[in-house]
Amino acid sequence: MQQPERLPQSQAELAKLLFMRGEYVEAESLFIRAVAILEELPSQPHLAPVLTNFARYYSLRGQLDRAEAQCRRALDLQSHNQPRDELGIADSLDVLARIKSARARFAEAESIFRQELAIREKLARSDSLGLAANLKNSAESGSFSAITTRLRRFINALCP
Repeated sequence: MQQPERLPQSQAELAKLLFMRGEYVEAESLFIRAVAILEELPSQPHLAPVLTNFARYYSLRGQLDRAEAQCRRALDLQSHNQPRDELGIADSLDVLARIKSARARFAEAESIFRQELAIREKLARSDSLGLAANLKNSAESGSFSAITTRLRRFINALCP
């Protein structure tokens, strides 16, 4: 069974890792390609998380207009997806609140952070945050090189 979303998802994951390593040009290129591929698919449930991560990338690079546009697009998609990805919405809200804060729009940021907090409190009763914490801990442990190598091999296998 072919899963056309696997390549762009892997590209987006590799882009996040490359960004963390300071390889900005390649990271942005991978995000752009991943979004383009996902936009072509008839069903786009995987597009919103990639857009959120792309927004995070732009925000951290100081490109707040681009960041906000990607983030709002992700939130729009997430509001229409069924079933709703509450954790994805919370992540997108977090990015948007940080963008607002970076623009010194603190009242807007606080309101958005409160929305995010309400979602995360609701989710805290489930185990859905465990996976995110494990992935974050793996990334922080310095295993970037191994993860990057594995993702590159996977992408190359999908695109001969």
